[in-house]
Amino acid sequence: MHQSWVLTIQHSSDLIHLQSFARIKSYIDHAHASPDCDVIAGGTYDDSVGYYVQPTIVVCKDRDDILLREV
Repeated sequence: MHQSWVLTIQHSSDLIHLQSFARIKSYIDHAHASPDCDVIAGGTYDDSVGYYVQPTIVVCKDRDDILLREV
């Protein structure tokens, strides 16, 4: 049996700082690119007007993944 961990990124409105947006964006990009992560909801962001991040749910298969250590 393979164990997985679920991570929820809950920013449903504009972020105030570009640095916060960039950090969260990098986590979402990692989740999309990693073979050990599955984005099951959300996973989008928009910086065309402000810094918006859609609430995101990620399932990680590796408990040592950066998402589970830093987020």
